[in-house]
Amino acid sequence: MKIAFLLALVSFSAFSAEVCTYKGKPTWEGKTGLVKCTTFQGTPIKEFQIKAGKQDGLQKTFYDGKVSSIAWFESPKYEPSMEITFNDYGDVERITCGKVAFTDQDKKFCGFEKPHEIIFKNFKSEVARKVIYKDGVIVYLETYFSSGKLKEKMTLEGNVKKTTIYHEDGTLSADSFEKDEKPVWEKEYFTENRLKTESNFIPEGANFILGRKKYWKNGKLQEEAQLVPAGSWSKEFYVGEVKRYHENGQLSSQENYDKRGDLEGISTFFDDDGTVVRKRTFSKNKLMKEEL
Repeated sequence: MKIAFLLALVSFSAFSAEVCTYKGKPTWEGKTGLVKCTTFQGTPIKEFQIKAGKQDGLQKTFYDGKVSSIAWFESPKYEPSMEITFNDYGDVERITCGKVAFTDQDKKFCGFEKPHEIIFKNFKSEVARKVIYKDGVIVYLETYFSSGKLKEKMTLEGNVKKTTIYHEDGTLSADSFEKDEKPVWEKEYFTENRLKTESNFIPEGANFILGRKKYWKNGKLQEEAQLVPAGSWSKEFYVGEVKRYHENGQLSSQENYDKRGDLEGISTFFDDDGTVVRKRTFSKNKLMKEEL
């Protein structure tokens, strides 16, 4: 499978063995029109629109004489506001849609006329993804394992997004719910649809508090806790009371964390019969006292 690399700056042409010309001339300062790039042997590589000497408008790239991608560039960003890439067989391989359509293909593929389904294939020409675009946004998505079984399904209806992920045996792996591009809840599963974790996102300022429950494979509760800051790149940490359980369902430990994630107060530990086996007292994560 050949993927065309879009070159936004013509000055790179020397490194890619290209000859780029505007109306047969190697310079186009201040010009408006079409620039064509070929190999030294004259094989087309790409062509792009310029305005006032800068790349602005439709760009096409070629491979073996076929169009391998089209993109629309806008000055002064020099980045494609939309891009469509094709594979060796002429199938659409990848689409990046902008907020508006610039070409008839863009208008069709990105669903600006009406919702449009596109099937993406892998290098074996097997169905890898099914996507429906509407007004430049993916509103429905299916991805598949190489076996052909469904791997993921996503639907977007208005401001509500639902995603379901499957194990290859067809059982649930995870599902989630978002509203207004913010997470509301998500769940993870062991095989055979056995719940592994369930999380609820509670808004707190710009971040979220994550209320999470973890389960043993036998279905018994393993841990219930709150963590912050959920849904960010920062490392999450516990806040408030955290309870953990033995596999038989008996309480294993009960601890308390302050707003900084430091242990605070008494931590109590139990054996699988429910008998207290240890107590520890903390202050700002420092062990102050231990009772066996």
